[in-house]
Amino acid sequence: MVFVVPVLAGAVVGRRGAADSEGRLRAVAGSAGVPALGCFVLALVAGGRFGGGVFDPVQVPAGSLAVAVGLWMFLPGALVVWISGAANRAAADRAGAAAPEEKPSYRAEDRSE
Repeated sequence: MVFVVPVLAGAVVGRRGAADSEGRLRAVAGSAGVPALGCFVLALVAGGRFGGGVFDPVQVPAGSLAVAVGLWMFLPGALVVWISGAANRAAADRAGAAAPEEKPSYRAEDRSE
């Protein structure tokens, strides 16, 4: 569950973002940056003495954790943006090829000069 939710969140944001691919990619980057920043802050305040046990002192690598969390959400979202952008371009090409082209009019009353 912990591993699947960030991947699904990134994919959903990548699919349901703005109309253009650049806007969706910015939305994915922003939605991945928020939990990465949150994990960075939590990792900074975590750690220290842990009851004098085997794992004393506990250290949480804040930078590595933030990068891992950010990429865990950003990469699936960016992949979805890339795939859906290619699918949207292919659909637009098919729609453009199916639409009949307008023929130029050579009649004098249709031309405005």
